[in-house]
Amino acid sequence: MASANETKPRVVLVNQYCVPDVASTGHLIHILAHELHQNHGFEVEVLTTQPSYGDKDSWTKLPPVMVEEGVTFKRVWVPRLSKNILAGRAIKDLTFLIQLGFRAVFGKQRGTVYVYTTAPPYGAFVGAIAKLLRRQTYCTLLYDSYPHLGVWVGTFKKGGFIERVWHWVNRRMYAGARRKIVLCKAASRLLQENYRVEEREIVQIPNWADGDKIFPVDKAETNFAKEHKLVEPFTVLYSGNMGLYYEFETI
Repeated sequence: MASANETKPRVVLVNQYCVPDVASTGHLIHILAHELHQNHGFEVEVLTTQPSYGDKDSWTKLPPVMVEEGVTFKRVWVPRLSKNILAGRAIKDLTFLIQLGFRAVFGKQRGTVYVYTTAPPYGAFVGAIAKLLRRQTYCTLLYDSYPHLGVWVGTFKKGGFIERVWHWVNRRMYAGARRKIVLCKAASRLLQENYRVEEREIVQIPNWADGDKIFPVDKAETNFAKEHKLVEPFTVLYSGNMGLYYEFETI
């Protein structure tokens, strides 16, 4: 933690979604922002959008700038289009990317570290440009790997123009990042094999949670198991998403 005579380090977390949006990455970034500020003394800013990830009844209007327990949240406008439609998602991503570009390139650089998540997937390319123009220091946080996922579900053609351009963008944004944060060993291998990232530049940090709020409970004591008469039967619990990229045949 910085002393009283030192300038506090500044961290800018960039993620397209954040609390109160229902996107899990937004909740993780929200927790991280407060952890960095409260327990480690960083000056923290979160650059995100107005809530638009879930159902329309969750699309609340929030102030463009708000301070929550010492953490500054800045929300830019994006059109509230369905994320389930490719064109809608692309327009939202591009709108956010353009505004992010202006803020990243013309924003404060000295004593600042930007952390770009993969929401949107190519957001850190802005960091690569800002590094070239303004010597920005940035890191990447890999959640979803594109274009791999798009090719896997058939949205993009393997070896096609979109895939090749996307890999080119990825190579540039990972090459400029000071550190590449991943969730697991498989993601680390993906970066090393696809983008020639050195292992020493990769930091593996599994997803986190508040241990005071989320903790193991004996099955016999859970209300859900009692209500649905699942205390005795063998039960398989799947707590992940139900999206295009998830394989349910094994379950």
